[in-house]
Parts: sequence; C-alpha cells; structure tokens
Amino acid sequence: AIAQKSGSLWLAGYDEFPGMPGYGHAQIRISDDTVLVEPAALAFNFESTVAVMTGPDGNLLFYTNGCEVADRHHQVMPNGAGLNPGDIGDMVCPGKGYIVPQGAMILPDPGNPARYYLLHTGASYDPVRKLRLGPLYFTGVDMSLQNGLGDVTAKNNILQAGDLGTFTAVRQGNGRDWWVILPEFG
Repeated sequence: AIAQKSGSLWLAGYDEFPGMPGYGHAQIRISDDTVLVEPAALAFNFESTVAVMTGPDGNLLFYTNGCEVADRHHQVMPNGAGLNPGDIGDMVCPGKGYIVPQGAMILPDPGNPARYYLLHTGASYDPVRKLRLGPLYFTGVDMSLQNGLGDVTAKNNILQAGDLGTFTAVRQGNGRDWWVILPEFG
C-alpha cells in the first residue's frame, strides 16, 4: 500500500572544492519511477550527518546536518544552532556539517502531529579509534510554532550516555510508536 511520502526527498551537498564535479548542494526527489536530482540553495553544508523530514504530501518541513536545524525556507530555526556540543562540534560546526555517519534521524511524536524528535549522535576525539560515538541526544522540533516554520523547543537532551555504536529505529507493530535500537560499542 502507498502511504505518506516521507522518504521521497533527500538533501545533500558540500562546498569543500569549488569548481570540482559534485560541488554544491542538491535535492534528490523520488517519485513512482523517477529520480530527479537538481541543484538547491540549502542553509548549510553536509558531511556525514543528514536527516530530512517531509509532510504527508512529500514537501519539505525541516532538515539537519547535525550542527543546525533549518526550516523549509532554508533558514536556521530559532534555537536551531548548536547541536552536538563538544570538541568534534567545535571543529566542524557550522562550516562543514557533523561527521558521524548515520548520525541523525527524525521521528514523529506519536501524540502530536506537529512535533518531532530529532535523534542525533554526538562524538568525541579518541587517539586510537579517532572517533568515539556518544552520547545519543534528542532535540525537539515543534512545527506549530513560528507560523508553521517550526522552532527547536528542547536541544541536546541526553537519551543514552556511554561509548556507543550507530543507532536505528523501527516502527512498532501498532503503527504509531517507534523502537530505537542502540548498541554499545564493541
């Protein structure tokens, strides 16, 4: 069955090497049997962390690069800067984008269709492994604020501390709730 089109828009891009092939920002829109890639004027660059939320119609609501949260007009939301505090964030934010692969995901609040939870993994430098993951944070976004453009209402709240792996989520069998699966490192 066809449901909402929440996975139909991806955002990407980086401007590290101007003039080189692949330079710039892009949006990738997926429909029935078509993939359309076109240039886009996005609010910021992306490194390894990206999450996008669209409405049931497939239109953009907001997105993140793990450093900031932007609205559908590509403006950083109020309170939207300063995700993932720490030494890695200080090195890469806001210029490059956060460097944790699979480091962010947006889930709807099952009790309020205007609210979302941005889950994001922090990181710190480790002399042996180079990148130590953790903690897992949540940041709240309320799309009923700012005339429907959204506002970050809670930021960098720790869900799980420790030396972590990458996380994923799966919708629970009731079709409303989500299970977040997060292993410890090793």
